[in-house]
Amino acid sequence: MNTTPDIALPQRQSVGRDISDLIKLSWPMVIVAFAVSLAQNIQTAILGHGNESTSLYVLSVIQPFSFLFLSILECLAISNQVFSARSMHQWSKQKLLPATAIMATLGMAIVGLLAGIISLSSPLLTQLLPVATPAFYSQVLPLYFVSMLPFIMLEMCNSALRGQSKSAVSMMVVLANIALNAAICYYCYHVQNLGFWSVIIANALSASLLTPIALLLVRQTGKGCTDPQPGAFIPRLTGLLLNVGLPVFASLVILFFSSVLIIPLLGTIGEEYVSAYLVVSRLRMLIVIPAVACGSALAIMFNQRMSTHSDSELKRLLQRGMGFVSVLYLLLTVAVYFLESRLVGILSGDQQIQYISTSMMMVLLPAFFITPFVASLQALLEQLDQAKRVLILTVIIEAATVVAMLAGWKHFTQLNTILYLILAFNIIYFIAFGREFIRLAAKIGEKNVL
Repeated sequence: MNTTPDIALPQRQSVGRDISDLIKLSWPMVIVAFAVSLAQNIQTAILGHGNESTSLYVLSVIQPFSFLFLSILECLAISNQVFSARSMHQWSKQKLLPATAIMATLGMAIVGLLAGIISLSSPLLTQLLPVATPAFYSQVLPLYFVSMLPFIMLEMCNSALRGQSKSAVSMMVVLANIALNAAICYYCYHVQNLGFWSVIIANALSASLLTPIALLLVRQTGKGCTDPQPGAFIPRLTGLLLNVGLPVFASLVILFFSSVLIIPLLGTIGEEYVSAYLVVSRLRMLIVIPAVACGSALAIMFNQRMSTHSDSELKRLLQRGMGFVSVLYLLLTVAVYFLESRLVGILSGDQQIQYISTSMMMVLLPAFFITPFVASLQALLEQLDQAKRVLILTVIIEAATVVAMLAGWKHFTQLNTILYLILAFNIIYFIAFGREFIRLAAKIGEKNVL
């Protein structure tokens, strides 16, 4: 899709105006993303400061499998967000609620089916990927996925609101969900002594209580609007799922395979290294998820301006937006360097895990800039019809990662060797996605680029 050359275009905007518009749209999304990441860390902190370590270990083992859930969630949420953003000027808002309902129903059906398959396949999975927790594949993991079903509906509503630039409204819903989740989890774990089941109960209850409110907000957004092209609704939604959603899904599923190998690889060194890696991963995700929000906000601005701004304005928007992200994350990486011991101490009270986590963070410090920057680029590219190219690159890099891990499995007996491998492939991602961004920015306006 190209911009329309004969439309009346606004005057050229300054750098400050573009950045101001980006901040105005993204700050609620960034706060929400940061809060969502913080919520995951709150659960880690609640379990990490308990009287037993089994619950934290279970959460550590679940982390790679969360990519399966995330792949389904992001596939549908990003598709719905792009649909919503293009409904601002190009399409009708009347179909926002039907689109949201379809995406949510599809997501809950797929995740429910996945939970059933995992439970039925538990004997095989136990042999392939042994876990110290009893009934992990037959009960714990399937129920964890089931507990996330209400959150799928909630996130579909939030994606529709974000696409309409109602990020502040979405923010309030998400923050309420996080507060409820943390309170329920704390009560169940520290008061009722329910162990890891506290996480499952908190996930299910918090989102269920807020979903009716979120649905009402989406309904109000499209109320009173008419659709001049009702027959185009399903083809548009299907097109977004195929061209945007499915490549996002495939990219995240591929990440699962390399992630699921990291845990047993670290486990060969010691069980405490698995928990320490969870702490480092949670801290890194604390700043990665807001980066995805920045990339999504930039993509929303681009999609909203496609029919109202010139090609040169759109190019400058991309360059200024990613420049802002790079400066922001350089500053955050410096902050992580000075605060690493305090950050680790928040998530774990175990001195050995704290020591190992701090050592890991020193080696992986460059990744605290590289990973968020790449995540921001990926979110941007996927929502600008470049999802297939992102998928191809992800397949190549992740396949190389898996091959490297399997080929050197017996030789990875030192922690730093594993960490340097992780860092090396982070750098490869940075180079690959950086080149894709430069290619896209250079070709804006050419036929069939978007």
